[in-house]
Amino acid sequence: MLERRSDETRRCSFFAGMKGAPTLVVASFVLVAACVGPFSELQEQQYPSADAAKAADPSGWIPDILPADSTGIRLVHRVDSSLTWGCFNTRRTDDVRASLRRLHGHKGTGPIGSRPAEIFRDFSWWPASMAEGSTEAWELVEPAACAGCAPSNVRVGIDAARGAVCFSRKP
Repeated sequence: MLERRSDETRRCSFFAGMKGAPTLVVASFVLVAACVGPFSELQEQQYPSADAAKAADPSGWIPDILPADSTGIRLVHRVDSSLTWGCFNTRRTDDVRASLRRLHGHKGTGPIGSRPAEIFRDFSWWPASMAEGSTEAWELVEPAACAGCAPSNVRVGIDAARGAVCFSRKP
């Protein structure tokens, strides 16, 4: 009987030392969920078509360069700034160029930008060619979205061989 009590005492003292462990596990889960869930600073949307993207994006995160045949539209924006990344597929890259000219865009040089990055997130849809500078580059300045806002610089990459267009917006 004495040994049994000793085992129980040992078991209780072992669990008593773990009182904070469940709290630590829950806190870790909440922090990880906040990084990739609805509390993330990077919000991501996907649209199957240009019509769907235009209907769902009244705030103008996507520059006005989407041809009617655009598909596979991906958009990531940072909620606390105008940082934005996006890509779409189109066979009508000449329409994209015409839209860029209409918006007073001009040909640029160098890379469009690096893919967005956030822990536990996969942004592999951003083509490596956009970070290497091996695509046709364009630049445009968008007017300020509000009285206290600064204009945004948008870099657009056109990979006509792949039918891919990507853009990166920075304040």
